[in-house]
Amino acid sequence: MRSSILCIFVFISSVLYAQNYTLTVKITNIKSTEGTMMVGLYTADGFMNKPYKGLKASPQKGSIRCVFTDVPSGKYAVALFQDANNNRKQERNFIGIPTESWGLSTNPTILRQPVFKDASFDLKSNQTIEVKLKH
Repeated sequence: MRSSILCIFVFISSVLYAQNYTLTVKITNIKSTEGTMMVGLYTADGFMNKPYKGLKASPQKGSIRCVFTDVPSGKYAVALFQDANNNRKQERNFIGIPTESWGLSTNPTILRQPVFKDASFDLKSNQTIEVKLKH
């Protein structure tokens, strides 16, 4: 009986005191104030389809900061784009290359559709990352 109560107490304590963090995303190389910056925080399961958390921000020339709060430790990726025409989707040309500015965490240089490992990072503490927009 006593060990059951101890196990229940340990479980409840781990749930109540689980450590969550703040992730600040500094978006740089912004050249236009048009539209809305769409920022997604992704896990491996939903990468580029369904964000774990999402934010919208008003772009300003130069850079802006977006803050995700209450994020559990884990492996994540950030993908973002500047929705210049506010239609809530990233415009692409006839061969699938984005025509609106975009960026990924870790700022990889890739010439194909990105996958989670291209942009993933470990969140283990409050952290700031920089994502440079590509035009």
